[in-house]
Amino acid sequence: MAEYPFREALEQFRTWIEDAAQVPIAPDALERFVELFAADFAISLSHPRGDAVWRRDRRRLRNLARYLATIAEMHATGGRGATAVIGEPELILAFKDVRPHCGVEETTPAEPTRGKYCSGVDVS
Repeated sequence: MAEYPFREALEQFRTWIEDAAQVPIAPDALERFVELFAADFAISLSHPRGDAVWRRDRRRLRNLARYLATIAEMHATGGRGATAVIGEPELILAFKDVRPHCGVEETTPAEPTRGKYCSGVDVS
């Protein structure tokens, strides 16, 4: 099978976050935030079975994107109302909220990269 380009997957992830938000997200903040996931996406998808891995994991990552957008929106609008724009601080807070649940489950010895989409994200 062909290698799945991790940058394409990362762009899908970014689009899913943006599409899930009901208020605008600052584009530069979203780009910086999504780039935090690049190394983990590369590890999980840049190999000969990358396309199969993405087909298997993309639903879980789409859900993660929706959760991040929704929680970031709550952080932004809670303090600034419905006209708020989501920025990097709200995206980081959302990630900290969902981090314990953001991995892809069922890691097996045969597929050691499974579950590595957010373990290397540093938001300290």
